[in-house]
Amino acid sequence: QHRVANAWLQYHILRSRAQDGVELFTAAIAVLGAGPDDSAQLALRLRLHVGAARMYGRLNQTAQVVSHVEAVIGLNPGPEHVDELARAYLFWGLSLQDVGAYAEADQAMLRGLAEAQAANANHLEADFYRGLGNSASYQGDLPGSRHYWELSLQHLDKQASPRGMAATLGNLAEACTQSGEFDQARRYFGQAIELFELIHDQSSWARCLNMLARAELLQGDVAAGASHYAAANEYLTEANETQFALDSAHGLLEAALLTGAYDQAAQLLADIEKQTTIRPGQQAALQVLQGRYFMLLGRYAEAQAELTAALTLTDDIFVLQTEFLAALVAWRLDDLATATATIERCLATARDENRGLELAQFNWLVGQMKLYAGEPAAAVNALAEAADWSRRQGVTPLWLQSSATLSLVELELGHEKQAGEILAGVLAALAVGEPAGLPDPFLFYEQLLQVMASLQPARVSVIRAAAQQQFRAQQALISGHHAQQRFLHADSSRQFVMREPL
Repeated sequence: QHRVANAWLQYHILRSRAQDGVELFTAAIAVLGAGPDDSAQLALRLRLHVGAARMYGRLNQTAQVVSHVEAVIGLNPGPEHVDELARAYLFWGLSLQDVGAYAEADQAMLRGLAEAQAANANHLEADFYRGLGNSASYQGDLPGSRHYWELSLQHLDKQASPRGMAATLGNLAEACTQSGEFDQARRYFGQAIELFELIHDQSSWARCLNMLARAELLQGDVAAGASHYAAANEYLTEANETQFALDSAHGLLEAALLTGAYDQAAQLLADIEKQTTIRPGQQAALQVLQGRYFMLLGRYAEAQAELTAALTLTDDIFVLQTEFLAALVAWRLDDLATATATIERCLATARDENRGLELAQFNWLVGQMKLYAGEPAAAVNALAEAADWSRRQGVTPLWLQSSATLSLVELELGHEKQAGEILAGVLAALAVGEPAGLPDPFLFYEQLLQVMASLQPARVSVIRAAAQQQFRAQQALISGHHAQQRFLHADSSRQFVMREPL
């Protein structure tokens, strides 16, 4: 309760200070009159106009920001006033971003950056680079945003600007999430969260927890993701930050879907649908989650309707995730033409943008479709690529599923040795904790053997022998006699169910 009360207090102080600041700056400018100015009066007038622009920006009054920036430019400040001129351009650019005028915002910030660099005012560069990175992100330019944020980080000092560093780290973490670099994303998020705690910015701390939780879910660490979503949701709900609390609720719903907690998912869906203020992007996310819920229940026609509606509401960088689900649903409904066209289009986009997560997902789907169509030879390359990309990106569930399916395809083709090598490779990686946060490697192996036994019982002994041979070459990686015994003797009572990576 203390944290919530403090957050509300800080918000109202900031808002009231902005309103009070506007009135004070405007009154002071009026007292100065029209000039002419000596050097001291010029410096004061510049600072007053820049201060007014900043306060109006906090109040989202773009026209007033522009008016005061134009006043600064009209005073023709010299090199000794580069700080005021550069900051005026910065506040102008940030204000233009708020109304979606990104091209004009970039021009303003690049102009201010040039002024700062010409006067060797390096302390201002971090703010400009962060602003340019934000603009690139709003426009869907992931490489551009990451480039600018990395430049911003290089110019920041942790002690002098902890808030700026935390914001930049959070932005970089989100960029890493979007490109599938989940381990790096979690490191950046961790650093940002520590800084937000240090400066007692609870609202930013909670929002950063939301983003960290999403990265954890995408990587397959559902327990960590659900825990962080719950912590963020508790604070944001109490603080009445309803929009960000809704993001937390979406995350908790996703975690429930991933763990098969259908009753909990249904209750969360009902609670979310009661919200009266849902942004278009959040509505799209909700419909994607509803689509996934229907998919898990086998209600593919209803899932397709939800996903189609979601695609009309969103054009952000996560649209390929929705397209993946739409292709999967189309396949389940035997609409192979739609599924194939969607996959081909999205694979081309993912390759152009080097989107590792989507390359793994769509190749996995291609492999599944080929396998079920009775074309195992055509499935091998797609599944191998899916396994490679998902392992490199650290997407553990999809890596395990792709590897398992690939081994079964090799078995179907009569390639017992290759199937054994795949299983042994998975087991060895699991044994040394690569990637992090994986399930019990021996349980995975035992369960996988059960799938093989059900499909090709005559060949399981061959597969087991091949896998054991490969494994013994790496048994130094395994600690303990009991662990090795568990590997060599599968528990026939366990079942392994390959699930769609939703």
